[in-house]
Amino acid sequence: MLVIVTLLVIQAALLARDRIALTHRCGVAARHAMVRPDAAAVTAAGASAAEGGSGFSAELSGSRSVGSLVTVTCHQRLVTGLPLVGPMLGDPEVVERLVIRVESLGG
Repeated sequence: MLVIVTLLVIQAALLARDRIALTHRCGVAARHAMVRPDAAAVTAAGASAAEGGSGFSAELSGSRSVGSLVTVTCHQRLVTGLPLVGPMLGDPEVVERLVIRVESLGG
């Protein structure tokens, strides 16, 4: 029983780390969207912001003209890979949203 509890605590710490990495990736994607509000470029910028993790995607919503607000919504499925407890928890999908103002339409 102690082993399972220990593995659950470790898995929770790993999920928290991955959640923090998603927040960082979404921040990078949002900063990129400020100057180039293109969904493919924003996703690429966010995906390259942190090592590890897969399945990162970013979506833009709102007007993409200079001075307007754009919502950057980032999705990622977190992998729970520890033996015994990983299959019990499943792989949760987490979402992060940031709202930014478009500063330029430069390339």
